[in-house]
Amino acid sequence: MIALFLACAAGSEPLDSGAEPHDTGGGQQVVDLDTLLVHGDGGVDTFDGMAALGLSAFAIVDGGDPVATAGALEGSLDAFELVVLDEGLSEEGVLWGEASGPGLAALAAWVEGGGILLSTGRSYEVVHGVAPDVLDFVGEESVAGAAEVAPAQTVDATIADASLSALLGANDIEALSLGAGSAPIERAGDAVGVHLVARVVLPAGELPAAPLLTSARLGEGRIVHSVPRLSGDAPADFLQAVQYVVSAL
Repeated sequence: MIALFLACAAGSEPLDSGAEPHDTGGGQQVVDLDTLLVHGDGGVDTFDGMAALGLSAFAIVDGGDPVATAGALEGSLDAFELVVLDEGLSEEGVLWGEASGPGLAALAAWVEGGGILLSTGRSYEVVHGVAPDVLDFVGEESVAGAAEVAPAQTVDATIADASLSALLGANDIEALSLGAGSAPIERAGDAVGVHLVARVVLPAGELPAAPLLTSARLGEGRIVHSVPRLSGDAPADFLQAVQYVVSAL
């Protein structure tokens, strides 16, 4: 089994299990959640992005072995309120394929029991494994990597959520970066909340209003998916949007 360990950003306070709101510096009040990061190859960008969300202390599963990762999740999820899946999981095979079945089942059961799953970037394959009907990605989700089709590009996202627009005092978020191999969403299910959309260029054609930030109920819990990866240098209003969807809905 992969060991869990605690990581704290330099100078940060330990995560407050009492879930008291605090100000992250952008004026947005968020609630600390006991958080588990399932870490692929997102690197320091993911850690910086989580700190920017107010999640400066969290436990980590250092992924790479689907069997060991599944075992870690089966035995550890009940201690956490939020699980974050970072960018590199699909490339490393974490939670993917037959060997990862128990981990996906444990993750799905945890969400249905009230947990919040935040998946980012190319961890979309885990979302498909946990809740296949929530989001349709371009390409074939059941083939590893097949939906990672978008070239690198910068998009201006439209805020499709009136409450979020009022919170941010804006109708759009400019200069949002999508890395090469991003997995764009072609369609969100009828019960899915779509918070940001943008025109996304594909190798052949485009998606004129592709969902970029979504949330969906699964039992008593929620799945939040962001097509852009978490990073500390992402636009502040995008990070506030993720904060809002994770902690306020």
